[in-house]
Amino acid sequence: MQDDAPEPTLIYAVPAALLLGAYLVGQTMGLALNGPVLLSSALFCVFAIGGLSSQKTANFGNKMGLLGVSGGLLVTTMTAGTSLALKQQMGIVMAAGVALGAAVASKASVTDLPQLVAGFHSLVGVAAVATALSSQMAEVAHHSALVAAAVGKTAAAKAAAATLAASSGGHMIHSVTTFLAAIIGAVTLTGSAVAFAKLQGLVSGKPLALPFKRIINAALALATIFSMKLFLAGAATATSMPALYAGTAIAGVLGFLVTAGVGGGDMPVVITLLNSASGWALCAEGLVLSNNLLLVVGALIGSSGAVLSQIMCVAMNKGIVATLGLLTPPPKPLAPRDPNAPVVEQRYFVTQLTTDSFMCET
Repeated sequence: MQDDAPEPTLIYAVPAALLLGAYLVGQTMGLALNGPVLLSSALFCVFAIGGLSSQKTANFGNKMGLLGVSGGLLVTTMTAGTSLALKQQMGIVMAAGVALGAAVASKASVTDLPQLVAGFHSLVGVAAVATALSSQMAEVAHHSALVAAAVGKTAAAKAAAATLAASSGGHMIHSVTTFLAAIIGAVTLTGSAVAFAKLQGLVSGKPLALPFKRIINAALALATIFSMKLFLAGAATATSMPALYAGTAIAGVLGFLVTAGVGGGDMPVVITLLNSASGWALCAEGLVLSNNLLLVVGALIGSSGAVLSQIMCVAMNKGIVATLGLLTPPPKPLAPRDPNAPVVEQRYFVTQLTTDSFMCET
């Protein structure tokens, strides 16, 4: 607001400089500061959620979120390996992302924020799917190498066989979280893309009415579960990849159909639900990558998005399931109007409703 007192924005640079400087000095001295920096970044994200709960403290929350994400990016970049070329590639990609995000956000007005959020959520879905697929590919390659090395009676073969047996339980945990990250990310991706297109006016805001919509959605959900069963049966072997691809594609179609079946008036609720879904996708990514910061941030986003969705549905006097139309039949087409029907009573009824509404507002 124009009447608000100016806020000392540069003061937020002090904790950022201290965090960055302490981490870089610790790296040169060989100190293990990855955990403390990630913990600090997680706390910044907690403060961000608290700050964004009120308009008066929203700017503070935004700055805290920026500090938290910056700390996470710093640790991720420094722990990505010793390859200088890899770090340069990551730096170029992050710089391009920052420039693109700043350019898009600077041109968006306040009324464009819902579709802006939906568009950014689709990128979260892309990241979740890409992380799940690449992680599973690496897991399959590692497992295949262990299997090949375990052949024979040498000491190296016995060591590889022991490693392979010890990692069998870890394969299952990794596989479950990988599949969840892929399907939640796919739903977030396609659903957010549809929400953005509807709110931006690129497509019609009317709900997509399909015959047997509930049966189709149920069939897709069952197909996703069946794909997960096949994926887990393959564990870390190469046979798991087709099931992962299939489950991701089916989940993407399901996210598209569910979001397309919601009208433009209920799209804000869908966006908050997709916000929650993006948080749970981050949680799954955190489990896949063993990253505590992703777990904390994902839990914050997922739970806050779910609570906000419930609050909005209560305000609309509508349940989440009813808003998404998961259990309601497709709307029936209106019967053609009888040209011989009297219209005097209809006009009186509309006039009376308008008068009553006006009296209630005054």
